[in-house]
Amino acid sequence: RRKLELPYASLGSLSEASHVFDPQLLAGLFGQLAGQLTDIDAGALPKSLPQTLRLVAADGSLWDTLPRMAKALYQPPLTRKTKGGFKGHFQFDVAKAAPVCGSFTECSGDERAALEKQLRPHTLYLIDRGYQSARLFVAIQAASSSFIARIKESSGFVLVRLRPLTARDLAAGVYYDAEIRLGCQAASDAPLLCLVKARIVSPPPHNLHPQRNGGKYKAYPRTEPLVQEWALLTDRFDLDADVVVLLYHHRWKVELFFRWFKCTLKCEHLFCESENGMKIQFYAALIASLLVLLYTGRKPNKRIW
Repeated sequence: RRKLELPYASLGSLSEASHVFDPQLLAGLFGQLAGQLTDIDAGALPKSLPQTLRLVAADGSLWDTLPRMAKALYQPPLTRKTKGGFKGHFQFDVAKAAPVCGSFTECSGDERAALEKQLRPHTLYLIDRGYQSARLFVAIQAASSSFIARIKESSGFVLVRLRPLTARDLAAGVYYDAEIRLGCQAASDAPLLCLVKARIVSPPPHNLHPQRNGGKYKAYPRTEPLVQEWALLTDRFDLDADVVVLLYHHRWKVELFFRWFKCTLKCEHLFCESENGMKIQFYAALIASLLVLLYTGRKPNKRIW
């Protein structure tokens, strides 16, 4: 304000700004900054991954809205105890270590429908079980892209052919690799996909408070390893099973971005009373995150935080 020799802005003007400013102007600026980013984490990716294929982790996250918002008060069921929500749908470029696309809906917004509108060509999407949808898989392939999706272990499929396991596959925890058609009664013209099942063992956690658990799921014991069964579905037959498992590990980088976004950039709570104002707050924080990457030229670490 001093540099531009501007007068003070009244609180009324600041309050009105969240209703009259256009957040799409910030969305355009966010897109321009995302286009200026270069790969800063590409060395950790497998060499067998095609260079023309972008590795992107897609996921959504929820934010509670202020109770004074009308949408928060009058969402069904009509009770004051019902909390309103706001959901952000993001695409996180693994090589650039930054978000490259984002959209916003109400808390009940379908993540699969949001991703279908954001699809880009020449991209390998990493998605979790919440995105399991035959329609979405077909749409990704129609957009000249690919996917590695974790599906439910109980999902039905028709076995076409088993693929032999190598020593690297076994070392990565893979115990099943097959060509399948998704669906219990899949037709002969259904898309041919690759199903990889792996047993992943995570070491005991060392940074969890024994009496605090604020996450979605209950923390596993601090002294015991966590054993998970992964069922990964992909349309990339040129990738070995161990590479598919390794690539899916990168999906958790979007979760780390949510931690950075909510805790470090202080966007855990929304302070606007309008949907327009919330979008302005989101895009301002996203732009700040990209500016940190452009200024430092590397992934944010604890010192940068």
